[in-house]
Order: sequence, then structure tokens, then C-alpha cells
Amino acid sequence: MTYKDNPLLWFRMTDKQWDLLVDVINGKKVEPLPIGFIVDSPWLPNWFGISILDYYTNDSLWFEANMKAINKFPDVIFLPGFWSEYGYVYRTVSFRSEKFFFG
Repeated sequence: MTYKDNPLLWFRMTDKQWDLLVDVINGKKVEPLPIGFIVDSPWLPNWFGISILDYYTNDSLWFEANMKAINKFPDVIFLPGFWSEYGYVYRTVSFRSEKFFFG
């Protein structure tokens, strides 16, 4: 079963990917070495060809960008799965700076 076939898989790793990640964390020798991407907003919208503002504010574009990444790289482990990283914005707010979205 592929990500396309089962919407329940869209937001999580497969069991095989999880087991592989656990093996790596436990120090087991794994060949070939697995590849993992941290999927968040700094690179994904630009790679998909949209602005960061559109990525955050348009659910369809957010979903399509994430699905393109998963389908383009089916053997890659995406950590933690689908998400939008607002943390980059709000970390600065803790230092009393204003947040701006540039699109």
C-alpha cells in the first residue's frame, strides 16, 4: 500500500520506516543508510514553488506541497510527518519582536 492509496498514511511514517529509525537510534548497523528529511516551512514552500505565506494560509497548497515531497522521495523518512513550523515565527515573539509574513 502506498501513501496515495491510504490517507491514514499521509501524516505518519510507515511501520517499516519507524522500525528502521528505531534501529538507527539503537545503534544497529543499517545498510543502505536511511535518509531523513525534516519537513517544515523554511524549504518546502519554495521547493514546491509557492510562498511561505501561501503555505501557511492555504490548506490545499500546504497539503499538495507535502504530498509532492512524499511522492517524490518515497524511500525517505519524513520527520515528523506533515506539519507547519510556526515555531520559527513565535520564537522571536518571546523576545518582544513583531512577527511579519512576507509572501
